[in-house]
Amino acid sequence: MFVFKLLLFCSPLVLGWIVVEWKLAGIPNSYNQKRVYLERSLDSIQVLVLGNSEALYAINPSFFSYKGFNLANISQSLYYDKRLALKYIDQMPQLKLVVIPVSYTSFFHQLSDTKENWRDYYYYRFWGIKYDELPIVDSKCFSYVSLYTMPEVLKMMKKGFKVNLAANLYYNGFMKNDTLNSSKNISDNSGKARVELHDSSMVNERIPEIVNDLSGFLAELQKRKIQFVLITTPVYTTYSKYCNPLVLENNRKIIDSLCRKFDCTYHSFFADNRFTAKDFADNDHMNFLGAERFSGILNDEVIVPLFNAK
Repeated sequence: MFVFKLLLFCSPLVLGWIVVEWKLAGIPNSYNQKRVYLERSLDSIQVLVLGNSEALYAINPSFFSYKGFNLANISQSLYYDKRLALKYIDQMPQLKLVVIPVSYTSFFHQLSDTKENWRDYYYYRFWGIKYDELPIVDSKCFSYVSLYTMPEVLKMMKKGFKVNLAANLYYNGFMKNDTLNSSKNISDNSGKARVELHDSSMVNERIPEIVNDLSGFLAELQKRKIQFVLITTPVYTTYSKYCNPLVLENNRKIIDSLCRKFDCTYHSFFADNRFTAKDFADNDHMNFLGAERFSGILNDEVIVPLFNAK
């Protein structure tokens, strides 16, 4: 009798939890929505763009001469760049070029080393890609409530779950970064703080692991006869001026070595003086107007010449 009463008492709670989980599963975010857009476009993609938020906000394939898709995401590491591309590459019969952005910190950390490490679970839940060091015995691996966290879930519940976490995401994978309040977001102080945040996540011991993993990816692309190019997207001077010269030099040596090994090219727009504060939403992310300019330059100076060189 006690067990029956206990089950009777718990059943509304369990039912409510199930309903909440079901509602959360339908909320668009930059992972599940981008997957939908990507899978709709697989048969026509000619240029695939990878990378982190710097590429997500800076590269709009609408300004390419060829059909492109931006598969970058916030804090996305080279680890996920590789595995996302390889997950779908055999389903992209038109793919000719993969654009691989390398940022200031790319060779120095995995996503798990950063304050954004919770995103590892999003790749597992929405892309089916598990990071090697991700603990599988964790409620975030099977519960959306745990994944989003209870405070955020309560906010969504107040809105009747009418929430879109990827409202600025385009069908081609590009995410629009608005120009509002740019002047407030760009300054020497905030630029320096941003670099210091990135420096704090660097783990020198990760370098061989990340470089070897990237080399394996480039070898796979080469085996499939798919062209690839390494780039660095623009940042504003309030960010670049505070970057550690030793890190920049180390990045350049690694990239030069990869380019020699795989006979590929590298194009750095890191401190390109063609871009001004008006092109940026903050110290290291372009706004949508800057993205339009940069995407056109990337197309004219990198993509079209590579297609024509074949």
